[in-house]
Amino acid sequence: MKVKILSLILLMCIFGSCASKYRKINPQSLTYTKGASNEKIDFEYRYDLLNKKYAKKEGKSSIRLVSVKLTNNTDENLTFGQDFNLKTTSGRDINPVPLNSVYNEIKQGEAIYFLYLLLTFTRLNISETNSSGGYTEVKTKSYPIGLAIGPGIALGNFFGARGANKNFKKDLMTYDLNYKSIKPGETIYGLVGIYANQYEGLEVNFK
Repeated sequence: MKVKILSLILLMCIFGSCASKYRKINPQSLTYTKGASNEKIDFEYRYDLLNKKYAKKEGKSSIRLVSVKLTNNTDENLTFGQDFNLKTTSGRDINPVPLNSVYNEIKQGEAIYFLYLLLTFTRLNISETNSSGGYTEVKTKSYPIGLAIGPGIALGNFFGARGANKNFKKDLMTYDLNYKSIKPGETIYGLVGIYANQYEGLEVNFK
């Protein structure tokens, strides 16, 4: 029996690109780097939050997602983005990127997986050769395997990517730090998007 080259190409397509799972961010359980000291606020931060395709897309973009830990040491409420913001240790002011923009920049593609529907027309041809009485007969059977594989791969990856993106967006909305108020003595955790092409040291910048 002979399996035609088309089936080998099919296997390459199947294992070549799949939707990536999303690893939930839990800021409270992370290990942080301590930022520059400030008498009003204790500040710590952490890069490298994302996994797989999300980390890859973040690396190719100009946006970095940062988890921060803030403790208010004053006797009054302090609001992130209003009373203070962030800056790099080199002195560059940082204007946080809205987290919906972070999501749109870093989320993994969904509709792209419908290209796997092209596999719907794939057929697996198996040839069998029989020799008898000096004659050779070749019989070929064709199986429409694409009818199951094409839609299966397309829909499986589409819904996998959509579910992962939904969880990613949920984390961004849950831990959105922009304009969040911190009570006296309170410690909060949150996510901030910043424009940066590399990992830079960060510190608090009071207005």
